[in-house]
Formats: sequence, structure tokens, C-alpha cells
Amino acid sequence: MISAAALQLGWWPTRLPFALLAGLSLVTALTLVALPWPAAAREPATSVANWPERPDGVLPTLHAIRVPFVAAATALILAWSIGSTFMALGPTFTARLFDLNDPAVGAFTVVGFQLVAGIVQFICRQRDPATCMIRGAVLVVAALLACTFGAWVGLPLLFVGSVLAAGIGYGAAFVGAAGTGTW
Repeated sequence: MISAAALQLGWWPTRLPFALLAGLSLVTALTLVALPWPAAAREPATSVANWPERPDGVLPTLHAIRVPFVAAATALILAWSIGSTFMALGPTFTARLFDLNDPAVGAFTVVGFQLVAGIVQFICRQRDPATCMIRGAVLVVAALLACTFGAWVGLPLLFVGSVLAAGIGYGAAFVGAAGTGTW
């Protein structure tokens, strides 16, 4: 939004967004330094050396966690890939595919994607991570196919709706994969 506003208004579009983000980062860092932090834990964190011996040994345990790990890593890669694509190319897709040259429209596509992703991430915190991960990944793939079809046949509403659906899938897949990986 900051970049689109700077472009639209002609206010140093190649510098202002970065300066504002740097300023916000500095305010965040200073706030974190000023806030009270909880006391350090009195017991050391559990390490691999402190794990109780399992009757079936280490190799079967690693084999058992391999499938959830690979599934979670795949969902994370898929989610981050689609998120990065829409973040980087959303304004370009909007401008070139639908002849909408207003930078704000492209920015709203990205904002919409991130907004629905954030809402879904908040909702999915309370749900089964594996279910969210699988449904989110399936939705990302379906939304990407619909988005591609919408761009191909020139249906702006299908394209934008698919971007929002991809945001929903991204949010669910990301939180589900993170929850699955940290069980």
C-alpha cells in the first residue's frame, strides 16, 4: 500500500517505502528493548541427550517423523512459493492482464491476498494442523489453476477471486504445516 501510494502521488516511490519500513523496524526494535521481558527459565531446555530412551530405538523414531516432516516441508514450500509469487507479481499481473495501470489496484490485490491469509492463519491456530495443512495445500493448487484460467480467458473477477482463495489456502497451509512440524 505504501509503495502504491508513493507511486500514485509521486512521493519518492523508490525511497519512501523503504525509509518508512526502516523507521517502523527501528520503532519496533526500540519497543522490544523497552518492554519488560520474563525472567530466564531456571531449568535448561531439553536436549537430545536428555531424551528418554525409547524401546524401539532412534532409527524407527526418525522414520516415524519423516512423513509428517516431509508433508509439512512440502506444504510450507508450496505456501511460500505462491505467497512470494503474488507478492512480487500481483501488481504486474493486474496491470498487464487486465489493462489496469493504477498502482493502487495492484497493491490491493496483494493486500487482499495477505489480509485473507492472515485472518485464516488466526482462525487455523485453533484447528487440527494436519487438516489445515492438507486442505490449504489443495486449495492453493486449485486456486492457482483457477487464477491461471481467469488470466487466460480474461475474467478479472475469477482472477481476483482466485487470488483471494489462494490467500486462504496459503494461510491454512502455512499454519497447518507449522503446527504439524512442531507437534
